Amino acid sequence: MFLVLLLLCVGTSNAAAHTPREAQALFLSWVANSSVPGNYTTVEQRQATTVQAGDLNSLPIFSEESKMSGNQWPHSTPNKHFDNNPEGLEETKQAIARNVRRGMSRLQDTIAARLARCRHSAAACPLSHILTLGRRALLSLEAYWKQVQWTFEYGPRQVEWHNEWKEYGPETNFWLKFRPTLTCSETYRLGPEIGGAKTWCNARALHPRMVLSAGSGDDFLYEHLVAQQWPGVTLVTTDCYQFNQPTDVLPFYADQKTDQKTDQKTDQTDHGGAPASSFVVLPVCLSGSDETTRQEYIQLVPPGLRSKFVSFSTMLGQLKTLKQSSTSIDQDYFDLIKCNIEASEYPLFADAFRHPDKNFKGTKQINMEMHRMGMHGNGLNFNSLVYMELLFSHFYSAGFHPVFT
Repeated sequence: MFLVLLLLCVGTSNAAAHTPREAQALFLSWVANSSVPGNYTTVEQRQATTVQAGDLNSLPIFSEESKMSGNQWPHSTPNKHFDNNPEGLEETKQAIARNVRRGMSRLQDTIAARLARCRHSAAACPLSHILTLGRRALLSLEAYWKQVQWTFEYGPRQVEWHNEWKEYGPETNFWLKFRPTLTCSETYRLGPEIGGAKTWCNARALHPRMVLSAGSGDDFLYEHLVAQQWPGVTLVTTDCYQFNQPTDVLPFYADQKTDQKTDQKTDQTDHGGAPASSFVVLPVCLSGSDETTRQEYIQLVPPGLRSKFVSFSTMLGQLKTLKQSSTSIDQDYFDLIKCNIEASEYPLFADAFRHPDKNFKGTKQINMEMHRMGMHGNGLNFNSLVYMELLFSHFYSAGFHPVFT
């Protein structure tokens, strides 16, 4: 089973603050009263490449059984690391707290930078607005941490059948954990009410130039919907199962239709001057890096595909190379990201969020289908629950908060 998740990058009761210095002191007082264990970490500390114990960069989610399951490994039994292992649970709880504090430190730096600019133009600086946004983001982190504490306090019992659950049960207990902690003015869904379409936060205000679609399964509905919504956008699709070499797909216009009988695209108008959107396919699949868990995860895929599983930063490097020869690529980062890669999101984002300012420097939103390890048959499992909590914490560490599930 999976959760369709939209995460928004945030860069916050509001007491009176009349100067930027007072506003900074007020915000720091909120941070000081946080219930999340830990302290402020500097930019240099956050950029350290050391792999931390207890998080997804050191802890694979799959089991020995998974290695014999081929492409069905996401449906196999999860790694039972947390079974009768209180020390491992405590280590991972500390890792989650560390990730949340990392995100809080990023937020603290963002607010400080905004308020520093206000000192040069205080009259035109909306202090109350900055503090309100900062407060909302802090409360989002606090809400997540409170939820995590409940997960660890209840333990395996919450995903087992017991009489006290009454009409609800372990499936409800599992999925209610993963809910929005921030809200949007509008959660706009592109396209039909079927799979493939996605929901965006305040989509009408977005103007993306580059969009990543990680995982296609030879289904380009999402790409077509994005091209219709934002004519002229460049879409980059990564998929190593369907494609063998970098490919420029034919341009797609916002008013272009597909003939149901022939499956051929037909032009209905002269496009009204609307720019064509470009599709570029990269024959890679995204995972972690060799510094973290890539070598372990590629053992789960056929030998002929293993070299095609690359980290996010490696894919960006390929994109920069392609940019030199492709007229459709004019920037080296993604404004928006869609990801549906069948449980490979765990090693991918845990690794990529070690360097969020490099890998996601211009990314506003991430749309992700989040798969629990074991899916339907083997996924209702306390280990799977903790791995999903870990994945959420990696997103918070980089400043991405869930706004739609």
